Amino acid sequence: ASTQADLAFDLLSLEELWGRIGRPPIRGLGRTLKAMVGALRFLRYRDGGLPLFQTANAYDDTILTALFERLPGSTPGYVILGGYHSADCAGSRLMVDAGPFLPGGAASQMAIEFVDGVDRIISSAGGAHDLDSTLKSAIRKTAAHVGLVLAGRDTGPVGRTDPAAGAPTPSIKRIESPQDIRFEMSLETWREDLGLVWSRTLMLDRNGSRLCGVDMLAPPIADRRSAPLDETPYQIWFPLHPSVGVTQAEARNDASTAMPDGEICHTLALTAGSGQVWHFETNAPKIEIVASVFCGGSDGVLPTRAICLQSRFDPHKNAAHVPNRIHWQLTRPQD
Repeated sequence: ASTQADLAFDLLSLEELWGRIGRPPIRGLGRTLKAMVGALRFLRYRDGGLPLFQTANAYDDTILTALFERLPGSTPGYVILGGYHSADCAGSRLMVDAGPFLPGGAASQMAIEFVDGVDRIISSAGGAHDLDSTLKSAIRKTAAHVGLVLAGRDTGPVGRTDPAAGAPTPSIKRIESPQDIRFEMSLETWREDLGLVWSRTLMLDRNGSRLCGVDMLAPPIADRRSAPLDETPYQIWFPLHPSVGVTQAEARNDASTAMPDGEICHTLALTAGSGQVWHFETNAPKIEIVASVFCGGSDGVLPTRAICLQSRFDPHKNAAHVPNRIHWQLTRPQD
């Protein structure tokens, strides 16, 4: 998204220069700029910045504001840009990267970002423009961007039998109801080598106070024989913004936090920069808080942390239950 902003600013400057020297308008450029800037308006978070997928940077709010002032327009109600999908409910915003794997980009397919007002909570690591290229390349390969790692492999083409074939693009379906906005996704990156498909369902309540997720690994329906014969370890990652504090909390197994597949095993308290507390809860067999890095701002590389859910795909157990299917949720206590 930050690259899109740079390109739009340059094209707008070119269009204005073209007019000042008396040249006729470049055909189609005005329409293209209107679409690009409209998409940027839609993607922009309430803190003034942009999503940080694919080692982007949060971007300078003053530059975006200047761009929008130079090309006035309305904010579209729904835009899909480069595979990004968004749900905005009562100030809480879920952004999903469901685009293709980009050469030189990060393996962030089906990864998410979550924002509460101006508070970034779940956030990719990003990559500032002036960041050393070697360091940026190394960060691309860390869990600071990914959603799931299976048997040590992320969603990128590295390690695949045929890397030249590239990486599959996720399938995604958006479903809206009076209660929530839901995304149903699947990705076949590991189908060829490991015989498993990753499915992810995300649900954001209309009141913005609850984000629920279900991650499942299963052999493809068309070829159940391709499943691994042995247990296969996997990790589900949630990189946090450096402004978020994280502590262990007591599990709350009551009607308001009930999960459809067993009791909550682990609870974390996440304190956003504004002081708002969210609870991260899961029935994963194991959870860890792992040191990570953030470099999407203007302050260089900052230390942060990530939540890592750990489990193992068991070919002898039902794919619809733990350990092959993990539930998690992020909830904001109601007043």
